[in-house]
Order: sequence, then C-alpha cells, then structure tokens
Amino acid sequence: TAAWSPDGTRIAIGGAGGQCPNGIHVFDRTLTPISRRDPPPSMCEPMYSPDSQFLAFTGIVPNVDGRVDVYAGNFNGQSAANLTGSLKGTITLLGWVGGR
Repeated sequence: TAAWSPDGTRIAIGGAGGQCPNGIHVFDRTLTPISRRDPPPSMCEPMYSPDSQFLAFTGIVPNVDGRVDVYAGNFNGQSAANLTGSLKGTITLLGWVGGR
C-alpha cells in the first residue's frame, strides 16, 4: 500500500494484510528515495498524520513473535516507536484522531 503525505511532498510505500517483508520506504514527489530502513519492523498500511509531520504504520517483528503492532515515527518513518507493544490482542491501525 502507499500513502501520500497530505502536503503532497512524500509517499510512503509498505505492504498490506500482513504481507510486509520490506522495511520503511519513503520517496519525495519525484519518486526519489529519501528514506529506507530495513526490518524489523516491517511496514504495512503506512498513514501520514494530517499535518504530514508523522508517519504511522503497522509493523511485524517476525524474529520475535510475529505480532502486529502500531508504530509512529517522524515524517520519514525514522525514530519509530512501538505504541502498542504492551497491549494484548489483535492490533489494527485505523487512522489519526484530530487534525490541523
């Protein structure tokens, strides 16, 4: 799947439906790579915040337990933090709350 940042300056590309073998791939509007990070975590269902400053995605860490968690990082997906690692059950990224 792919997600354009709301300001139209970047596109994040990741997998979908648990098929997310690659790391974080972010390109500028001319499709020039600006960020690439190898797994773990992989990146599925990338989604930019309404202000284009943050990138959320689901990630799978297969060499740990294969659990799907929600991560958020800067606009390039770097410095991502696991937001749901302490929760139990199945995790799904629905979207951002609030706006500009």
